[in-house]
Amino acid sequence: MKPILKYMLVFSYSFVAIAASGQNTSQRFTVLVHGTVHKVHTAHPVPNAEICILRETDTLTVTRSDAKGNYAVSIDVTGEDRLEVHAKARHHDVSKNLLIVSPSLTEDYEVNLELVYQTVSQKPPRILFERDAIDPIPFDLTLYKQLLEDNPKVCLELVHYRHPEESDKLTKKRLLRFEKFLKENDFPMNQLDLNFTEHTTDCDTISSCHGELIFEMTSMQGQCLQE
Repeated sequence: MKPILKYMLVFSYSFVAIAASGQNTSQRFTVLVHGTVHKVHTAHPVPNAEICILRETDTLTVTRSDAKGNYAVSIDVTGEDRLEVHAKARHHDVSKNLLIVSPSLTEDYEVNLELVYQTVSQKPPRILFERDAIDPIPFDLTLYKQLLEDNPKVCLELVHYRHPEESDKLTKKRLLRFEKFLKENDFPMNQLDLNFTEHTTDCDTISSCHGELIFEMTSMQGQCLQE
């Protein structure tokens, strides 16, 4: 073989090798990301949680956990990749987890996700009664219903403050009427403890004193005393 031809063949082979090497660095891989979604502290599974895998601000894929909190999803990556795995569910704070993918090491990644249950910061206002009245001063029930809808594990207890000169018989009538009113307005009664606490209002001036009814939070775990 002539020297010039030999040199040309070696050069061509080197060029092909470099091109192939460049192709290999951008080769796409399919990796499996899987794990469980559970609550912090209790480790209870969170079903139907939404799991998003992102590259910076781009969402690569979205899936949901099953009834036992498990999830699995396949994604395509190119060589090493830095991803974020987000989990979110109703009434829980969003969980964000960093995932560094290196298909040369493994193509199977277990990422377990922990969610923190949101606490309740607001407290419903008091409901007032005129002296000797069975029905309360008109108020909007929407706030209370929304509070329980947004926080399905919250339980409320009825706490009643009566005017010092009101009778026990009036108190019982008032509470029976109020219970009927709640049911007629589709209030979530399973989140209400009807074993109310009774107090006498401490009035500065008897004439301006009102009876009061308070929804007091007693549980964040969905355990009402009536259940």
